[in-house]
Amino acid sequence: MAILASMLVYLAALSAGTDFPASMSEKEKTCLLTVWQRTLPSDEEKQFDMDNDVDINGLFYSCENNITATELQKSQTKIKTAIKNDDEQAFASMLIYPFVYTPKRNEPDEDGSLFDYRKLNNASEIHQHYKAITPPLFRDVMACASLSKMSASGNFGILLARGYIYFERDTASGEIKMLTIHAYTNLQKEWLKDHCQ
Repeated sequence: MAILASMLVYLAALSAGTDFPASMSEKEKTCLLTVWQRTLPSDEEKQFDMDNDVDINGLFYSCENNITATELQKSQTKIKTAIKNDDEQAFASMLIYPFVYTPKRNEPDEDGSLFDYRKLNNASEIHQHYKAITPPLFRDVMACASLSKMSASGNFGILLARGYIYFERDTASGEIKMLTIHAYTNLQKEWLKDHCQ
């Protein structure tokens, strides 16, 4: 009981001075306050989190994934910068290992699958896979991706026309990083057309 009381006092102190929008639900406030205990945000970050906590489906990142919009935005910025600069090592540092991606085959395999299953066990393997992981279509999707176009449900990430790019918190660093990519079909052009033009 003493732990619950001290937690409530801490949450009250954390929310002091925070002007939550009148439209924000008690659930979202509680989720943000809970995540903020871990992230200890500045006032500017709190405002960004409140303004960007809602995903494309109306779910809250703070409630569904125990993350803040600020954390996800920082991750997206690092990934986009690495791709833009073709910085393989920076890109590799934003992946969770083992990292899985599924590039499209030119022809179906003997089981009829159109996709390869490729796994990188560590960052040292990035060089031989980098171009296959980051073809132009993937680069276009990542360049357009924003918090409001992502999904917070289950594995959070970018749900595409027929595919996904999933993210997760890296237990070692605490950063949000890419976990898996299945985004290598021309149908992603539909997603780009719907969300980015």
